[in-house]
Amino acid sequence: QELKLEGLSFSEFGLSSEMASSSNVFKYPPRLYAEGKSPLQHRSMNHNCYLSKIGQIREGLGIDVWDELEKSSLGVFIKLAELEYTWAAKKVHLFLTNQLKVDNSHEIWSMIDGRPVRFSLNEFAAITGLNCDPFDPSEKFEADHRALWEAMKVPISEGPKFNELRTVMDLSKAWDFKERMMVGRLCLLSVAIHGVHHGSRFPLSSAIRVLDPVSFEKYPWGRVAFECLLKAVQIVDFNKEGYVIKGCVHALLMWSTRKDIDLTEFIKNEKELHGQVRVRHMIPVTEENMYPQWNNAEDDKDPALDNLIKDIIHNRLALDAWKGVPAYGVSKKKRKV
Repeated sequence: QELKLEGLSFSEFGLSSEMASSSNVFKYPPRLYAEGKSPLQHRSMNHNCYLSKIGQIREGLGIDVWDELEKSSLGVFIKLAELEYTWAAKKVHLFLTNQLKVDNSHEIWSMIDGRPVRFSLNEFAAITGLNCDPFDPSEKFEADHRALWEAMKVPISEGPKFNELRTVMDLSKAWDFKERMMVGRLCLLSVAIHGVHHGSRFPLSSAIRVLDPVSFEKYPWGRVAFECLLKAVQIVDFNKEGYVIKGCVHALLMWSTRKDIDLTEFIKNEKELHGQVRVRHMIPVTEENMYPQWNNAEDDKDPALDNLIKDIIHNRLALDAWKGVPAYGVSKKKRKV
C-alpha cells in the first residue's frame, strides 16, 4: 500500500532566523561531534543490501516467482532492483557523520544543511511502504522447516546464508512454484530485510516464516528491517578504517537526500520530484503521538529530544539554535566547581 506525502519546505514550518532566542540554545540535543570532526569523517562505508543479489532471483527462480514477489508485501525491493538506481554512499555517510546526540535507541537525528532531520520508524514506513505495525507479543510462530532445510542443505538449527540460497537456485529448477517462492522470500529476507553479508546467516526465527505465506504477508517486516538498520548504525566501530552498515540502507539514502516521497513513488519518478527537492524535518506528528510505538519506550526518555520535536510541531525552532553550542563528543573541558 502506497503512502503519498506532500512535501513541506522550511518556510511552511514557519521557521526563520528571526525566531532565534538565547533561551533555546541548550534546550535541544547537541551535535554528537563538531562539524567535520566525526571519527567516521575520513573512513570508507560499505553495506550488504546489494540490489544485484535480488536481481539473481529472476534468473535463478524463474519469472513466475519474480512477478509474484513483486506483488507481495516485499515487492518494493523487486521494483528497486529493476530501477536504474545508483547507490550514493557519500550522502548516507554525510548523514551519519552529522548526527545529534539523542538518548533514544529507536531513531537517528542528523544536521543536514544546518537543519535537524529525523529518521525514525515513521520516516522509514513512509519511504518504504513496508508494514511497520507493532509486533504481536502473544504470537508464537511455529513451523516444521526440516524438510525444506534438508532440501536446501542448510543446517536445521540456523537460518540460511545467501551463498547457500544462491546454490539452491541451481537445485530448485524442478521444484514447484510454492517451494521456489519460499526460496525467493528467503533471499529477500537475507538481502533486503536483515541486510547481512552473503556469507552470514540471518535469524532462524525470521526464516521459518516463509513456510506460512499468508502469515508472512501480514508480518511487520518493515519494523524488523528498521530495527536491523538502526542497530547496525549504533554499533559502528569508530576505530576501524572502514565500516559496514547492515539492513535496508537504501531507505536511509532516500531520506538523507531529502526526497520526501515513499520508495514506490521514487521508483516511478526518480528524476521528476515536484520540480524541486523539498525539505522536511520529519513526518508530521502531534504532541500526543510524538514517538512511534515500541515495547521498551520507557527506556528512551530524552527531555532535550522532546523539546526539539515539540518546537518543530509548533513552529518554534530557530534556524541558528545550534550556533555556539559545544558538541557532545569533543567537549573535554571540566566543569568548574
